[in-house]
Amino acid sequence: MDLGLAETLPAIKAAARAELATVLVNYLLANYYTAGNWTALQTAKTDGDAAINAATDPAGVATAKDSALAAMAAVPTGAETLAAAKAAAMNDLTTTLATYQEANYTVENWTTLNTARTNGNLAINAATDPAGVTTAKNSALAAMDAVPTIAETLMFADISRTSEGEVTLVLRTTPYFLLTLQTSTDLKSWTTIATATPVTELWTFVHDAALATGPRRFYRAFLNP
Repeated sequence: MDLGLAETLPAIKAAARAELATVLVNYLLANYYTAGNWTALQTAKTDGDAAINAATDPAGVATAKDSALAAMAAVPTGAETLAAAKAAAMNDLTTTLATYQEANYTVENWTTLNTARTNGNLAINAATDPAGVTTAKNSALAAMDAVPTIAETLMFADISRTSEGEVTLVLRTTPYFLLTLQTSTDLKSWTTIATATPVTELWTFVHDAALATGPRRFYRAFLNP
């Protein structure tokens, strides 16, 4: 090895390592990092030191130093991580909203569904860390999922039968939507016994005892598309 190189190479390595140390301190002072990313940043610096120490000439030192600086710069800051988490979360809400079909909801519930997504975006933007972003996103997804479809708003609120066999059915439904009520004795063959467009949330139908015959009788109802 050239004696001049032997004397200068350690100094070049020391200067390169010092530069990495200075950059690391500046990153800490200028930014904040998640615990995982701060570890990654320090690891990039440590690996850079090792590569610099292993270099056999000034060109190798420069290459090792530049590679370490690039690896350190590639570690996202806390702000960058938070921004990326927020963008991804809002994209998840947009993607999920696209899976819902407006035709399956009343006007009011469709508005509620969209409002849940909008409120979710606001909560995501207000989050101060990735965990808060996840919480806001999950809360919004749950709120969107909780909005009932037209089919889900239709249910039997009460069913009663008199000793004479007359059956009274009370359905909870969406006003001004056409519904069909059917009956069966075997869950295979169904007969329509009523169609109606209720103007209130609760709709009552009385199945005459002469028609509600048989040891077992089943009922189902659905909203017409």
